[in-house]
Amino acid sequence: MSSLDRWCGFNFGNWLSQSSLKPPHIDKFYKEDDVALLSDWGLNFVRLPVDYMFFENDENPGVYNEERLSYVDRAISWCSKYDVHVNLDMHELPGYGISRVAGDRSFKPTLWTQEDLLKRSEDMWRMFAKRYVSEGDGLSFNLINEPIAEMSLYQRFIKRMIGAIREVDRERLIFIDGCDVARTPVPDIADERVAQSFHMYEPGWFTHYGAFWAPGGYLYEAGCYIYEEPARYPGVPPRMERYLDRLPPERYFDRLPPRRRALMKNLHDFFSRYAGVRIDRSWLENRIEPWLKFREETGTLIHCGEMGVYALRVDRESQLNWYRDVLDIFKKHNIGWALWNLRGPFGVINHRREEFPTEKLPSGDLLDSELLQILQSSL
Repeated sequence: MSSLDRWCGFNFGNWLSQSSLKPPHIDKFYKEDDVALLSDWGLNFVRLPVDYMFFENDENPGVYNEERLSYVDRAISWCSKYDVHVNLDMHELPGYGISRVAGDRSFKPTLWTQEDLLKRSEDMWRMFAKRYVSEGDGLSFNLINEPIAEMSLYQRFIKRMIGAIREVDRERLIFIDGCDVARTPVPDIADERVAQSFHMYEPGWFTHYGAFWAPGGYLYEAGCYIYEEPARYPGVPPRMERYLDRLPPERYFDRLPPRRRALMKNLHDFFSRYAGVRIDRSWLENRIEPWLKFREETGTLIHCGEMGVYALRVDRESQLNWYRDVLDIFKKHNIGWALWNLRGPFGVINHRREEFPTEKLPSGDLLDSELLQILQSSL
């Protein structure tokens, strides 16, 4: 595997993951035309998030719904047809999902330590390995999305999932998300056909400005959702010290109920990390420095599996400034990327900001052609 491999494209999120998981949504949200479109744009990568609940349920573990799995088959066949690499991402496995953590910081994942859930997850990956063993190099696997775990437990999980896949397919390229929500490289994974993925949503106060669920699900209850001035990039985050002042003193945190205590600690860490810190290109480049060092030391392929700016309230000039800087950094360091998403407020299609420049596609969808041009210029 060459470190020169570079795939750039989109996540097909909120389709077979983090959605209703039911018709008519799953029949309409992404189609073959979307893969043809991104291929025409010069892009060559789709990350395909899938929740285990889409094809299996907790009442009947190990029983897989073939009708639901046919949607995954279909997406892989579309990508194969247009020579687009597809990365099958288990966005949620039994006992862990980042959406659960985002909704409740007191949620305790059970996947990392509960043997029956580890075995179920092994069986799922063994099933996918058998199902797609005849697929060529255009398909890779992503073991779990955005883990939060002790490193030793996460390493054990990774090695078990890789072992299950390797029983069937010795050559399949496997992506592992970094630990700590895809922020920290994972050492000591001895498999030459493994790549590592980080996610770029830094700084959170800018990329998720106006997103009610993040970080920790409750940040904007503390005031960030109602900034009196807009969040701008490059720049210093507004009013972080003021939000810190609103929190109870740290010495009182342990007296709070578990969910409230987790929330307060999360908010305190967030506001403290960014208070008074100017965010610019140099700051962003420093954020990925550990990944560059890891690649240099190990020869591991690294990739940015998710990135983007939530568009619903962001300042347009700042949004495009961020994309230009991040994409230029990725190009400079030969790092592939996948925007979250093709569609929706993080994407280039139907972002729901009427005042942003748009172009109507033949399908009737609205395209942010200005942002698309920035993406294309970074290839």
